[in-house]
Amino acid sequence: MKTYWNSLALVGLTAVFLLGATVVTSDRAVEAEVRRPAQPKAFLSGSERSELILREMAQTLKSIDTRLARLEALAATTQPQAGRAQEPEPRP
Repeated sequence: MKTYWNSLALVGLTAVFLLGATVVTSDRAVEAEVRRPAQPKAFLSGSERSELILREMAQTLKSIDTRLARLEALAATTQPQAGRAQEPEPRP
């Protein structure tokens, strides 16, 4: 009879251990989440760097073009008046 109770206790302890191990490991597995860190800017590949630089250059060129258009419009309005005042004298 003593062997029966020992065997039953061993089976019970094994079942409790397996149940506890399953509960402990399943909680962690549920909480696990894969996260990819943001890629540092210092390690961008050549094409990624080029794209950023080209976008910045395009924005700068657009602002320069806008300023130049304003200057050309201003020059067009003031040039006819200035041209008359600075006409060279005819040579004899």
